[in-house]
Amino acid sequence: MNPLDRKLDRLAKVKPHLDNLKSWVEEECESVAKSAIGKAMSYTQSQWHKLYNLLEDGRLEIDNNLIENKSGHWPREKNYLFAGSHDGAKELQ
Repeated sequence: MNPLDRKLDRLAKVKPHLDNLKSWVEEECESVAKSAIGKAMSYTQSQWHKLYNLLEDGRLEIDNNLIENKSGHWPREKNYLFAGSHDGAKELQ
């Protein structure tokens, strides 16, 4: 999909869901303000502008999987899944 089509598609399909989520977070945040979920909601509110950039620029990817896959770090990092088991970690190398 070209960037313009991707932007239009996101505005039509994703923006309504983000708007609903934003409204819900704004409504519920105060009632749970001191809890862990309240802190997460407050953080989310401070990051909306970054999330909405996804709607405005069709060149942006929704995730960074392409870069992570090319970085070559994943096989080494998966060793941590086997913390405490040297044999298990060696199998991934």
